[in-house]
Amino acid sequence: MGTSEIKTEINKIIETVPENSLSLVLEYLKELQSQVNKSYSENFLRELNTKYSSLLSKLAK
Repeated sequence: MGTSEIKTEINKIIETVPENSLSLVLEYLKELQSQVNKSYSENFLRELNTKYSSLLSKLAK
């Protein structure tokens, strides 16, 4: 399933959520986005550290 199809399915589901629950859905999606961004940042920093550990050590001295 492609990105466009996934977004369409998500929108279909959101259209069925009662109005009084939409704020909960929004909070959940924001939390999910935050976790994804944090995970991406942590993985990026870990990768930088792995690739450039000797250079970073020399710069720290």
